[in-house]
Amino acid sequence: MEPARRYFNREISWLQFNERVLQEAEDPTVPLIERIRLLGIHSNNTDEFFRVRYSSIRRLTLAENQGFNEDLEGYKPSKLLKKLIEMVTYQQGKSQEIYTELEQELRTHDVEVVDERELTAKQIRYIRQFFREKISPALTKLMLSQAPEFPYLRDKSIFLAVRILQGKNEQFSIIEVPTGAAGRFVTLPRYGKQFVMYMDDVLRLNLDSIFYIFNYDKIEAHTVKITRDAELALDDDVSKSFLEKIQVGLAHRREGDPVRFVYDREIGDQTLQLLVKGLGITELDSLIAGGRYHNKKDLMSFPNVGDPSMEHEKLPQIQHPALDLNRSILEVTKHQDVMLFTPYHDFSNVIRLLREAAIDPKVRVIKVTLYRLADESRIISALVNAAKNGKDVTVFIELQARFDEANNIKWTNQLRSEGIKVVSGVPGLKVHSKLTLIRRDEGGEKLKDYCVVGTGNYHEGTAKVYTDYHLLTSDKRIAREVRRVFQFIESPYKHQKYKHLLVSPNSNREGFYALID
Repeated sequence: MEPARRYFNREISWLQFNERVLQEAEDPTVPLIERIRLLGIHSNNTDEFFRVRYSSIRRLTLAENQGFNEDLEGYKPSKLLKKLIEMVTYQQGKSQEIYTELEQELRTHDVEVVDERELTAKQIRYIRQFFREKISPALTKLMLSQAPEFPYLRDKSIFLAVRILQGKNEQFSIIEVPTGAAGRFVTLPRYGKQFVMYMDDVLRLNLDSIFYIFNYDKIEAHTVKITRDAELALDDDVSKSFLEKIQVGLAHRREGDPVRFVYDREIGDQTLQLLVKGLGITELDSLIAGGRYHNKKDLMSFPNVGDPSMEHEKLPQIQHPALDLNRSILEVTKHQDVMLFTPYHDFSNVIRLLREAAIDPKVRVIKVTLYRLADESRIISALVNAAKNGKDVTVFIELQARFDEANNIKWTNQLRSEGIKVVSGVPGLKVHSKLTLIRRDEGGEKLKDYCVVGTGNYHEGTAKVYTDYHLLTSDKRIAREVRRVFQFIESPYKHQKYKHLLVSPNSNREGFYALID
């Protein structure tokens, strides 16, 4: 086999994986609302693909024009870029087909998605009042003809591109759809059936109120969406700290180059050309004609206003037999290992362990690695509490956690303001481990170690959705090596050896080879 063909191309393989999400959305054995939400997952995955993976290949294509000639598993960057656009365009069309079928199936359950042209007089009055009270105060209207330069359009948002015709004169406006004000979907009062409406169409119905100062003859509005290069570029200025480099990289990301522009195929040529020129869309960027609605990732929160059978049955969490509110988790872990499997077990047991350690007079040291955290993190609260009670607390926060960099900078600053030692970067590495080490003085010659080795983030929100394991143990063999991991994180120049843990980049590959053999 040719060397270049021994491996599947990473980007193509990733898109093939995302196509399997579409296959799940097609599966008639999956409950209807779950299938709609799977389309949202597919869209969300595609957005991230363009922000990171497509952006990287686009950069290589630009370098190819300057003599760069890297082979990417059998593809030159420019050919790979064309292949990726073909695959994404096909998947988007397939997603739209599935969505149309699911909309039809919703109607058989007396649930209907309607637009502004299908409302009754009573529904129009309801939506107009809803707009006045909830949406209008949050609305931003950008008049392109009045702006000194083309406005910056944020990634992750959707916009209505509005064309206003007054005789031979025309004006253009951009409105950001304010999904933060009331969500993407509006549920109307039941009227025989249950009706759901996109926020985009709420705005379309109220264009006369939004642009009431213009005596227009005709007005039209189409949804558009832009995706920007979100690859975090870090400069090599040795005078800057790692934290400062991340902050500069985030500032540049917010102004990243466009890599994809998706628009309603019914949009007029004048409006489309104005947007393409104003946004600086080039031939290397993906220009995709789509349907009436974009940002299908919002379908992940599509409301179930019909029969509960249209969703998976909600499974109750199981109480771990070794843990209850009246027992010390440290005491339990002293005598046995505890394996938590979230979300079927409650992640709050990990938080309880940290809270218990925070007030235990025998606990001397707490160390933890953090990758992603909830906006209102109880993990952070427990660690701050421990520090205030005199514990020696060390926290490693990965500042390169993709799309959580700003959040992690915030937590870094907060923890440091509480006097907690924060390690915020290992040169050349990204720390993805989920580890906790608690050291307790139990009267022996050495401190007794308790640890948590897990696969899931210490994030109360995602722990209710993602399946992950968290092993609570005081096994000396494991605890000793967890301690070595923290020693490496704090002093990465010291090489550590591991027998029971597979630790990348030290022993992971060799460990897997040994297990295979």
